[in-house]
Amino acid sequence: LEKNSTLTTLILSSNRTGNEGGRADPAALENRGKVTSLSPCWNGIGPEGAKAIAAMLKKNNTLKTLDLYNTGIGDEGGRAIAEALVKNTALTKLDLAHNGISDEGGRALAAALEKNTTLQQLNLWGNRFTRPVWKRLAYVVASKGEALDVFCDFHDWSELLNEARLAVAYGAVPVTRFPLFFCGFEGVGKTTLSFTLEGTCVPPTLPVHTHGIATRNATINGCEFSFWDYAGQMEYHAAHEFFLLPAGQAVFVVCVRG
Repeated sequence: LEKNSTLTTLILSSNRTGNEGGRADPAALENRGKVTSLSPCWNGIGPEGAKAIAAMLKKNNTLKTLDLYNTGIGDEGGRAIAEALVKNTALTKLDLAHNGISDEGGRALAAALEKNTTLQQLNLWGNRFTRPVWKRLAYVVASKGEALDVFCDFHDWSELLNEARLAVAYGAVPVTRFPLFFCGFEGVGKTTLSFTLEGTCVPPTLPVHTHGIATRNATINGCEFSFWDYAGQMEYHAAHEFFLLPAGQAVFVVCVRG
């Protein structure tokens, strides 16, 4: 393949190449040859094979079609491919169907598609994204007009896409991480409430009282939140206003004694 000057389509499907084969094949395509279509589908190349293909995509400027159907790349491989899409300017068709990619990989793909300018078709059939991730993907697709088609089996995809197109038409911008502010007096349970909303317990290593502002990110039902836990001691109250967003840009949780 490194010396090839005529082959344009390479199909390696169902050859049980595994990780090793997945790493070996792409290396020969780094900006060399005439191959425009590559299909290692049904080969179980896994995350390591996906990383090798991603490295190739960052340098290759001839490959137009890449079929990774059912190759077991998972979230790790999905992130690698997403990173490559940011730099690649040749690929037009990508098949990532049935790869066990969940929200982590889905969010990475959505972020990459915002920057990619050449991809025209993307197959995500059979991956396990939650509704918020599909919603973000729908907004990205809608913002590109007719330039990108996404194929998937999410039952509300058409509805989300129509909503996103309407939002784009009115200039709306999606929120990817929502701020949640916890305010109140000392000892009323603000920190406990924040961890309860996340479905966890307060770590025993945390101090009894919050000092200043404690921040952390959390994912609840597929939605990303930024938690801001404000100290309740009186001496901190005067400084709170300098860190608060205007109403409508965050949710304020005010804790008071009963």
